[in-house]
Amino acid sequence: MKALILVAHGSRQKEANDDFQTLVAAVAARVGHGFDLVRHGFLEMAEPELSAVIREVVEQGALSVKIVPYFLGPGSHVSRDIPALVTAAEEVHPQVRFVVTSHLGASEEMLEALAALAAH
Repeated sequence: MKALILVAHGSRQKEANDDFQTLVAAVAARVGHGFDLVRHGFLEMAEPELSAVIREVVEQGALSVKIVPYFLGPGSHVSRDIPALVTAAEEVHPQVRFVVTSHLGASEEMLEALAALAAH
């Protein structure tokens, strides 16, 4: 079973967290055929917390978990916090393959989206 988790910072504003949940649902609709589970998690200020989501998908049977950081830059959350949470999960769940992708801002698609927005 394959799981996809998109992880964002989290906000004190409910609307911002709701927007992220809506985005994750749209991503699930596009890539859902490639993943059995598509979830979202936050690092701070909102629930569910990433480590809880990792536990949840593993308990549901995921043996492959891809984590996509929804961050524009490679700050401490991307370079330190997410890898530390994944390392801890790997120690508890050695049978599960965890993969963390590049952060959103590092993607060629983000460059194309920004260029398209600028062109309008």
